[in-house]
This record gives sequence, C-alpha cells and structure tokens, in this order.
Amino acid sequence: MIGNKKILVNILARAGSTGIKDKNIADLEGKPVLWYSVTEALKSKYADDICFSTDSQKYADLAKEAGLHVPFLRDPKYAKKNSTAADASRWTALKYEKYSGKKYDYIVDFMNSNPFKIVDDLDACIEILHKNKKADTVVAVNRVWDGHPDRIKQILKGEIQDWPGTNEKLESLRQDLKPPAYIRSGSVYAMKRHVLIDKINRRGKISLPYILPDERVCNLDEPKDLFTARAMMKKRKLNIKDIFIKSKKLKILVTSKINDLDQILDNINSLGEVKVINNISRANLKKVINNYDVLLCSTNIKIDKGLFKNFKKLKIKYIITPSVGIDHLDLKFLNKNKIKIFSLKKSHNDTKKIFSPAELTFMHILNISRNFFPSIQSVRKLKWEPNKFIGFELNNKIIGIIGMGAVGSILAKFCKPFGLKIISYDPNKIINDPDITQVNSLVNLLNNSDIISVNVSGDEDNNNLLSENEFKQMKKNAILINTSRGNVINIKALINNLKNNKIAAAGIDVINNENLFPNKYPKILKKELITLQKQNKLFITPHIGGSTIEARIKRLKFVLESFKRELSIENN
Repeated sequence: MIGNKKILVNILARAGSTGIKDKNIADLEGKPVLWYSVTEALKSKYADDICFSTDSQKYADLAKEAGLHVPFLRDPKYAKKNSTAADASRWTALKYEKYSGKKYDYIVDFMNSNPFKIVDDLDACIEILHKNKKADTVVAVNRVWDGHPDRIKQILKGEIQDWPGTNEKLESLRQDLKPPAYIRSGSVYAMKRHVLIDKINRRGKISLPYILPDERVCNLDEPKDLFTARAMMKKRKLNIKDIFIKSKKLKILVTSKINDLDQILDNINSLGEVKVINNISRANLKKVINNYDVLLCSTNIKIDKGLFKNFKKLKIKYIITPSVGIDHLDLKFLNKNKIKIFSLKKSHNDTKKIFSPAELTFMHILNISRNFFPSIQSVRKLKWEPNKFIGFELNNKIIGIIGMGAVGSILAKFCKPFGLKIISYDPNKIINDPDITQVNSLVNLLNNSDIISVNVSGDEDNNNLLSENEFKQMKKNAILINTSRGNVINIKALINNLKNNKIAAAGIDVINNENLFPNKYPKILKKELITLQKQNKLFITPHIGGSTIEARIKRLKFVLESFKRELSIENN
C-alpha cells in the first residue's frame, strides 16, 4: 500500500512458446527465469498482494518454490497468442479481487520477460504513479541508440531503403539523433485500475516513463536473447565480487555477535575494514560510532539522535540490523540524515525459512501446559511430587494466533500434529488454510482461545495491543504467549491479571523496555515480575527467539545480501 492505495502486482507467465520454448522456466544461472521476478516482487514495500498468473501447474509449482502463494491457474484461453497481455492481466486482476475480497487501486504488471529488473524498479514505478495525480500509467522504458527510428531500414526488391518518413544522414553519430528514442523494456507497467479494467489497456491517456538502467534490461524473446541474458547474469555476479574489493574502503562496526560464525565473518570481511565489539555499552558506542561508515547492530541498544549529538557531521551511511523488528531504530532521525537501513522487515520470503522463533513459542506452550520447568526445579530440590504438577493436554484445545506472518504461519504448522484447533486474527492477510479459522475481530479470538499467541511486529500501531480491556475478554484459564515485542502487551495489565488469577499463566520472550533490565528497570515492576516467576505464573526468556546458530546465520546472510545489492546499484 502506498498512501491509502491498495496495490496488486501481477506476474504473467503463460506456458505457450514464442521464440524461446518455455522461456519463463529456461535455466538462468541455476534458476528458472520466473524465479527472478517472483523473488524481487516479494521484496516490494508497497505490494499488498502478488498474483502469479499462469496456465501451467509446473510454472505455478516453481513460483511456490520461490516463495509465492499461487491460488489459481489462469483460464487457458488467456494463454493463447490471440490474447493480449492486457486481456490476461485484466482477467487475473478481477479473479484475484474475487479471491482476496479486495478492490485494488493500482495494478502493476511485473513482467517475466526481463529477469534483470529489480524491486527498486517496481517500487519506483508505483511511486511515480502515486505522486503524479494526473497520470494514469507508468511504463518502464529504455533508450534506443543504433535502433533509433531514423536508422530503421526496409528492404524492397533486394535494396536497402529508408523507412517511410525517415531520412538518415549516413555518417551521423548516434548521440546526435534527435529526439532521443525509447522503447518499452517489457519490464513494468503500473496502472490505475480503470485503465486496465475499463479500457483493457496498459497505457492510459497520460502515461509517464520510468527509464530503466541499461544494465537491467534484457527482454527475452528470441534464442539469442537467452544467450545474452546468461552472459549478463555471469557479468553481474562478477561485478558483485569486484564491488566487494572496491568496498574495502568501508569502515564497518559490528556490535551483533558474529565471532562464532566463520561464514558470516568471511562474508562481512569482504566488504571492508571490520571491527567487532561484543557487548558494547551505549556509552561506549556513543564514543566510537561516528568513526564508521556502517553499523551492523543487534536490537539491544537504541540507535537514535542521542548517539550522535556530539558530532556536527555524521560519517555513518548504513545501519544493518538482522531483525524483523526495527523499533530499536529512530527512523525519523535516520531518514532525515539519509542513513539507509537494511533489516528483515517485510522480508517474508526470507523469514519464512527461519523456524527458531516459532519453536520457542511452542516451547513456552509445552512448558506451561505440562508444568515442565517447575517440575524440574522440584526434583533439583530433591523432591518427588508428581501429583503437584498435573497439566493439561493440547489436543482439542483452541489456540488463537494473533498475526499470521512468518512466525504465526510456522507456529500454525506446529500446532496441527498436536491436535490443536487453530483460529487466527490478522486484518492484513487473507488466510487460505482449511485447518485455520480466520476471525474478523480480536475480541472474537480472545473470547474463544485457550491459548493466545502474539506474533506481530513492534510497530507503533501495535503498542498496547493487549491491555486491560483485552484481558477482560480472555478465558479465566487462558495462557498467553508473547515472543514478538514487549510493547505489544501492556506489562501492568499483564501483571495485574496474573496476580488476580484472571488468566492462568504467561510465557514471554520479551518485556517492555527490556534494554533497561535489570539495573535500570522500574523497581516496582521488577519486583512484581520476580514474584510472579517464583509463583510459576510467569515464565520469561531473555529474547532468545532467534538465538539459534541456524537462525543467526540465515538472518545475517539475508540482510547482508540486501546490503550487497545496494552496494552493487550504487557502484554501477
């Protein structure tokens, strides 16, 4: 979404063949051509939904492997040569609107025929369309040089002749040809809904250009184009390696623990001069931060204006944080100072491969349901009291999952083998799983859940998502799990409802203002938390949802790849 405008991105991939048989799945450096469009579209910060439109189950399965849900196949009649791309896109948009229950304001065709376009091109077209209120379409184009219209020829009776209406000066320089000529790159068409749906066209009355960089243009149509694409992809990979060498001038400070990850250390050392300082305090970070171009940080220290107040000019250009939550970053300050941020926010395609947070969530559920930790403590004290730790079965209990992003979706998969009945609340997503009942209100979920798991972002919109009013809606014997962010649950309301036995227990991996714990944490709150833990009503883990070797490697790898792509763009 941009502003209040909903956006659908269509990726069209018919199985029919033109100049290249099965060009959409032709091998390109070990991946099918369609892979590049799907994985780039999934990174868009504006796309509400992405629809892969194909008449081929094989193509659909490959798109799913790349990380995209494919709810239906395209009507075969829209895959024939006599059907235009606008026909196919219009059918796809209407079908997806019916499927999703949404009506989109902007529809964007992100074409498979150019595998070199990137998410920046997609989002730039959306921004241009939204910014220019009179425009109704934006089309990606690229400059034509030797193919300029003035140089186009025809062959009549075996002779080369000028094209009608043109008159080439034979020895003219191509740079002198006026006006400059452009051609659609076959990459991106951004349209206001009425242009496609009512006019069945991908160009409206006022169509604006987005000029695609030459190094990102290769329109696959003929066999020779595929040879070109393969050469370009190899060159792109070589360029990235060259950029690592060029980037040695970057000074990089790492405060996120990476010493034990040789693969990541090698990766980041290739980018510049690296200094790793584990467990750095905010006071010490304040002294050294302006000596570096790049900061790779964890979530435990707030990166805000206060860190830089002693410096007139800021040296830092990039902040890298291997986390989905970015509430530890002062976005207003960083954006104002043009400091670029690289995180896993909106990187569902990457984070859906990280299982650790959902595993920890389920561990909290098992611990509370079977009194696991208290029973171990009892035996450690040389007691043997099996009747003191009677728990309950998960089978046939109802779990309510708030937020069905990567963690919520993985958690739901874990719940199914245990016989848990799953309901979910997520106003930003349509859930298409016959084993999950999507409810239309948070109150509905709270009223009906035996177990409540919170799996949302720490954005300001989610501050105090569960407060006193929400606790009143919960079952008396409910258990509450929060492995997302501390600010989403009002900690005073949590304490009061546990103290007064309004809910049975809670397992949390996060607390509000956890960076202050324990020494600077409010004394009254700290005392209450300690008491509830001793009573085995509250179980707190110290924000370890992503603290596995596998999760750390995946998170760091994903975010560093994003950073490298940015360096590649800047250096080209």
